[in-house]
Amino acid sequence: MIRRLPLCAAFALMIGGCVAPDGPDDPVHATCDEVHPDHTVGLRLCLPGADDGYTLIAPMGSTDTWLIDRLGRSAQTWHGSGTPGAAVQLLPNGHLLRTTALHPNPFGPSVSGGRLEEYSWDGDLVWSFDYANERVVAHHDVAVLPNGNYVLIAFEKIDGDEAIAAGRDPSTLSPNHDIYPEHLVEIDPSTDTVVWEWHLWDHVVQSFDPTKANFGDPEEHPELMELNTGPLLGDGDWAHVNSVAYHPGFDQLLLSSAFFSEVWVIDHSATSEEAAGHDGGARGRGGDFLYRWGSPGWYGQGSDEDLPVDAQHDAQWVAEGLPGAGNILLFDNGGTAGQSVVLEIEPPATADGDYLLPPGEAWGPAGPSWTYTDPAFFSPIVAGAQRLPNGDTLISEGTTGRLFEVTPDGEVVWEYISPVAGDTVLRQGDTVPIQFELPAGTVSANWVFRVERYAPDYPGLAELDASAPTLPIEDDPAS
Repeated sequence: MIRRLPLCAAFALMIGGCVAPDGPDDPVHATCDEVHPDHTVGLRLCLPGADDGYTLIAPMGSTDTWLIDRLGRSAQTWHGSGTPGAAVQLLPNGHLLRTTALHPNPFGPSVSGGRLEEYSWDGDLVWSFDYANERVVAHHDVAVLPNGNYVLIAFEKIDGDEAIAAGRDPSTLSPNHDIYPEHLVEIDPSTDTVVWEWHLWDHVVQSFDPTKANFGDPEEHPELMELNTGPLLGDGDWAHVNSVAYHPGFDQLLLSSAFFSEVWVIDHSATSEEAAGHDGGARGRGGDFLYRWGSPGWYGQGSDEDLPVDAQHDAQWVAEGLPGAGNILLFDNGGTAGQSVVLEIEPPATADGDYLLPPGEAWGPAGPSWTYTDPAFFSPIVAGAQRLPNGDTLISEGTTGRLFEVTPDGEVVWEYISPVAGDTVLRQGDTVPIQFELPAGTVSANWVFRVERYAPDYPGLAELDASAPTLPIEDDPAS
């Protein structure tokens, strides 16, 4: 597809940048015709046809969260009690739901999370909940259910003796002999109680020791996780689940395990008691995997070489009514290859939410139905992707703080560089500093976990005054 450049963009190619004439006061419908290749932070590109929603940004080093329009202007700001545990969301009632990192964290400095907070549109803290003690700690992400409850990802600490009794090879335990498998808890914010839970530890199989629990052949149990597979960090992190998403039509939850390079689907309709076993729930499978995709070698179906994903983040179903509805979108970090890819797959789901698995084969599909990549596109950790109403995809290149929108053909039509580096707001022309180095690459000080975009008619924006004067974050003296 050939997109004709608007007047401003055409001049930009000749003079190295331009600013479009001022649009109407409404920032959503302001003229999207700007190209700023010389900008070091803030808006770099906005072409006609780009999505007209608002983007929610919570920089990882800042206690603040911003809502910006498509011209990069701040429409609302919230001040949090700490840096983000990772994810933030704007609720339909206009409240900000924010994961927050506790300091100190009972699981140590490498785990970020432990608290969930809710702020009103005006910035008042209206609710908070801590899920953190010596045995458990929430981290990364939260899914909002239609009934108003919240599902949290959390580690639970299993000591070495318990792990060995379950069939873990003692030689593969961490130096502290603990292992941190994941579990999910559903919180009712009206009562501050856990009303549902699921534990990965209830759904393992091992072929290491026939005298221990969970002994079996992993090839015969693709619905279970092989206990003696996968890396184990020094602190015990085993699966490193980094996102959770909910499918309202199927009443299912989708998890992304970075360390296993897999996505998993489980049945939320199973009760907590059923979810601890292998029977019950709408699919009759209890809490076992209904579907998994990414690394079939974990259950004996093929090699773990040339895997379709590598330590991915932000697995989510494309919502009903959007192009690709029902497909799964995810950000493949590609940490070992130095190249990131956004993937869209079509899971083999029936209309009732069952997933077809031919005997002796791996769950499909064999490959993605859509991808986006670029030679310079890379985020070794964090990051995400979101399908937009216009069919484009919003991508968060997390470790660079770069946010951009691409068409189905891969054309970039909107680009923004987060100007917030820790507790400092950078100004136009500033160079974004490096925060820290990883073996796979660098992480900039303006890094973000991921961002979310909301359509102008989203109920949570009802209190937004679209005619109020706004400034870019980097030009706002209050920032």
